Amino acid sequence: MPAGWRGSVATFLLATLIFQMRGVITTALEAVPGLPDQNSFPWTPPSSPDAAAFFVYDSMLSGAVEEIIVLAIPVIALRAAGHRWPTILITAVLLRTAFHVYYGAIAIPGHLIWALALALLYIATARIWPLFLAHAMNNGIASLYYVIHERDPSAATTLLSASQGVLTLCATAGLLLAILLGSALLAARRQNTGRPGTPARQHASVTTPQRDGMPSCRHAGTPVACRHGHSTPHRSKTPGDGHRRRRTPALALATRGEVMTPRKTVAVVNLKGGVGKTTAALLISTQLANLGHTVTVLDMDTQGSATDWARIADEDGAPLPFEVRPANHASLRSYKQTADFTVIDTPPTDPSVVDAAVKVADLIIVPTPPGFMDTDRAWSTVEVTASQVPTYVLLSRFDGRTNDAADFASLLDERGVGRFETVIPASVSIGRLRGTVPDPSKFRFDDLTTELLEVL
Repeated sequence: MPAGWRGSVATFLLATLIFQMRGVITTALEAVPGLPDQNSFPWTPPSSPDAAAFFVYDSMLSGAVEEIIVLAIPVIALRAAGHRWPTILITAVLLRTAFHVYYGAIAIPGHLIWALALALLYIATARIWPLFLAHAMNNGIASLYYVIHERDPSAATTLLSASQGVLTLCATAGLLLAILLGSALLAARRQNTGRPGTPARQHASVTTPQRDGMPSCRHAGTPVACRHGHSTPHRSKTPGDGHRRRRTPALALATRGEVMTPRKTVAVVNLKGGVGKTTAALLISTQLANLGHTVTVLDMDTQGSATDWARIADEDGAPLPFEVRPANHASLRSYKQTADFTVIDTPPTDPSVVDAAVKVADLIIVPTPPGFMDTDRAWSTVEVTASQVPTYVLLSRFDGRTNDAADFASLLDERGVGRFETVIPASVSIGRLRGTVPDPSKFRFDDLTTELLEVL
């Protein structure tokens, strides 16, 4: 679906076709011998032009309000409560179908398919206004038909048939045009930005302003860092730098469609110990919770570092804002995700756990300090994971006084390995977070999480 207003137009056109589809299904069933015709809504014929105008207006308004009552509110509320998509979809379909039982049994199949299509369209696009407009227009035409039918049945039938034909034709042509334009714009954007899959740009690197002492480059559309001489000292960001992002309340996320994002699993993996996997997993999870998402952390490390962290925080009366569960191979296989995000903390030196995490993860994060011994094991990890699932290296313990990070980032750039643009600065205090509810912004995990959400 195209972005911005093009996506809204495409959604409106598709919704218009869905409304016409409902009538086509019911009409086809009525043509079957032995099946009854659908009931008519007990309209009260308007007695004056003013009453007729109000009748049309009221019908259009009721169509728009219906989208709120039987679609937007149930979907947002059930999703925010953690229910699974099948439950949400069934609820929305049954609620809308029950809203129209007055048409009789013959109309139920058409209304079921119609309700399912609209629910899927809303869930896929998170756009409700195009559905408002499509429903209001459909009801406006239907009510106008009833008004004219009271005075001239033949003219009303002609108007309805012509309107349905024109709407179907225009919506189909408009939807095809929107898809073609969206595809052309997407192709042009990929060519200009060098996203993966564009051969002409596959090895292009474009230098952008410095971040944290290292010039930032984009390799094949993936944020990486490249070496251009010596790096400058690390400069911490302040709110005035324009890089801080405002935290968005959960309700705003829901209405904007972000809470409706399909559930994702992120695994934090490195075959070397002591690189900050648990810290990264828990600070990312904390920031996701701060943004209004539900999170479950699966602690697959036999040392139970994340579990201990959560236990100490709980005993101190300041529990973490998400659940931490001890996990192993068996529990991972039977795990049923209910939270928006699952973050897996893995142990070092256990390739079998890495393999298990890769099988269920949507994205792999490989945190590593830039030292030689650390990056050597990071390469081993990337070689295992990158061919199976999107993998991004996270540079941690960055010290702008050395060239280690710039050298390693340059090597990532040359080999086309994805890297987060955000780097985690070296800090003594980050090692003292165990058992506390950390502030991700103090260590740039707020920026990292925003980047993670963009990647996902």
